[in-house]
Amino acid sequence: MNAQHMSPALQQALQQVVSLRGRLSQTKDELMQLEQRNNTITKDQTRIRENMRRLSQNAPLFNRYVTKLDRQETELEQMLGEIETLQTKETQQKRALDTFLMELDLE
Repeated sequence: MNAQHMSPALQQALQQVVSLRGRLSQTKDELMQLEQRNNTITKDQTRIRENMRRLSQNAPLFNRYVTKLDRQETELEQMLGEIETLQTKETQQKRALDTFLMELDLE
């Protein structure tokens, strides 16, 4: 069925579905990027902690690692808040799309 044979109501409904799905997809992408960054930092912290075990606490590199871990922890805390916010947004967007589709009347 092409656009010329669709009723205006159907065209509008399809546009709304595309819009809702687009926003949901964007939220999922943002969430995935944050989760990947979170995983990268977590792996880096594991590596740093392993290296720290081999160093004297007075070593300049040890202190550099402490500073880096501190910055990463701050970033992780902020990121976890953003992830939680995006997860809530994703749930709301899924619900909005599901509700729209369930209530859609094409007759």
